[in-house]
Amino acid sequence: MEQVMGMKVEGFLRVLCTVLSSAAALIVALDRESKEIFFKERKATFKYLHSLWHLVIICSAAAGYHLLQSCRCFVFAWALRSNPCSGSKLFAWVSFLLDQAVTYATFAAASAAAQDAMIGIFAVRALQWGKICNTYTGFCVLLVVGGVCAFLATFSMAVVASLSAYHLFRLYPSPASRIKN
Repeated sequence: MEQVMGMKVEGFLRVLCTVLSSAAALIVALDRESKEIFFKERKATFKYLHSLWHLVIICSAAAGYHLLQSCRCFVFAWALRSNPCSGSKLFAWVSFLLDQAVTYATFAAASAAAQDAMIGIFAVRALQWGKICNTYTGFCVLLVVGGVCAFLATFSMAVVASLSAYHLFRLYPSPASRIKN
């Protein structure tokens, strides 16, 4: 019973990761603003900064991964009443490594996007970057919201990865139990 409850909790945490990752990807991908500058219309979209493009792709992939994993959790919790990680070290290792990879990739993409956003807000004169957020205020506000969602998704993925680590390492005997035997 406790194992089924743990699978449900993990499933709901994975749904939270899916929602936050999807929200970050959608907010950044759909963010656009147009301004007329010197009689020419200029647009700001996520495609102009590679870090934002990578954030959208990685958050979308992370959302898909966590959606599939949440379905696995709910199927095993409600239909089969067992956890495949409880006996299979291979399954536990694959799940652990994929959770770690997705978490670190999302963190890296969110950090790179945050760095580019800071350049857009404060400018870097050595790189001849101006303050684009003075011109495209609405665009920058939505980028901040998308970045916050991405970092919240990263935090929730870290919690899921720690659960995955727990499921993996409880399959191995503790050093104290080896000494007693």
